[in-house]
Amino acid sequence: MSYCRFSSDGFQCDLYCYEGADGYYTHVASKRAKEKGPALSDYVRFLPPTKKDKQDPGSAAPLWDEKTIKDYSEAVTVWQTRQEELTEDERYLYLDFEGAGETFVTSTLEEFKEVVVEMITRGASVPEGVVEMIQGEIELLGKDHSPVKDTDDPDED
Repeated sequence: MSYCRFSSDGFQCDLYCYEGADGYYTHVASKRAKEKGPALSDYVRFLPPTKKDKQDPGSAAPLWDEKTIKDYSEAVTVWQTRQEELTEDERYLYLDFEGAGETFVTSTLEEFKEVVVEMITRGASVPEGVVEMIQGEIELLGKDHSPVKDTDDPDED
């Protein structure tokens, strides 16, 4: 599961955070697009359930309108084409805080949250709610929760 990606918030996110087999990964960007790109949240508008959906949940409408997804995709293509016409220096803001360009792998949710908070404190840009999402998982699974399998314990059959 991804908590945030470089493309989040219109390509303004400096962290790519996800749970992997070896732990929680936090990749920190070394640069960010100067021009904000299209944000999915500006295009996708969730459709409320209709009366029919409530009466027959199996016939529920899609969660979003297909046209808005197409519009978003087209806007991203236009933005990317415009970005390709720029020089590196015109296109990117180079990040100079400690940790920029590095990858951190942590074993527990608590350590993962600490890294994300530290990167934000140092200047990383992330979408609103990322830290709260991690905190919610800590409350649900515990601060020591880890995706890493303990190799010292024999397999249970």
